[in-house]
This record gives sequence, C-alpha cells and structure tokens, in this order.
Amino acid sequence: MSEEIRNPSRIVPASMLTSILLNGVLGFGMLVGVLFCTGDLNEALSTKTGYPFMEIFLQGTRSSRGSAAMISIIIVLGVCATIAVLASSSRLTWSNHEPASPSSPSRQQQQSPSSSPSLASAHPWPSMMSSPSQSPACSSPT
Repeated sequence: MSEEIRNPSRIVPASMLTSILLNGVLGFGMLVGVLFCTGDLNEALSTKTGYPFMEIFLQGTRSSRGSAAMISIIIVLGVCATIAVLASSSRLTWSNHEPASPSSPSRQQQQSPSSSPSLASAHPWPSMMSSPSQSPACSSPT
C-alpha cells in the first residue's frame, strides 16, 4: 500500500511513529482512568472470573449491565485486532510469493527452472481438479 503515496520513505515511518505515539498517549489515558476507578485491588485480583479487568469494570460502574457493555467493547476490539493481524500476515505471506518480491531473485539465482520441480507438479491439487466429465463418480451409466 505504500507504493500508492508520494515519498513513501518519509511518510510511512512518520505515520508509524505517529501511530505509536498516539496509541501510547491514549493507552496512558486509559490506564489512568482504570486506576482511578479501581476499588479493592485484592478483590479484583481474586475474582471468580479470573479476569481482573471485569471486576474493575464492575467496581467502577456498580452495574452488571454497564460492566457487560464495557467488556463487550473490549471483546469487539480484540476480534477486530485479530482480523487486522490476520489480514496483515496474509498480505505479507502473499507478497513473498510475488515474482518481484525480494526473496524471489535469490531463489531464481540459486535454482534454475529446469533443475527444480514446479509447485504445480509437486502438489496433488492440480491432479485432483479434473473436470466433471473426466471424473469416474460423475460419469453417466452406459
């Protein structure tokens, strides 16, 4: 995605550092807010749920519905972060298989195309993807 912006060698690192700084400031604000709302710390640490933040939310709101709403926000944020990490890792994996990837020229220099088997011939999937007319299960009885 950095290919689509002007001067990516300056903009991308600056945006990454700005993101880290902004998340650090917001995280510190969240930490201060949670610490001010924390009641009995020993009660929070010995909660039945095993998750002290749930007890801290319950102590802060004094309402099971309010704490459940706050917990659901945390769960939704966790799910969204997991999806973002999965998307990012799949993009990185896909970029390493592109012909113009940095790892590709070294592979091409080490192995010539005639000496190494291709992925299509080494993998059983192409042979499994035959047309329905060639499949014995789909042949018409004659």
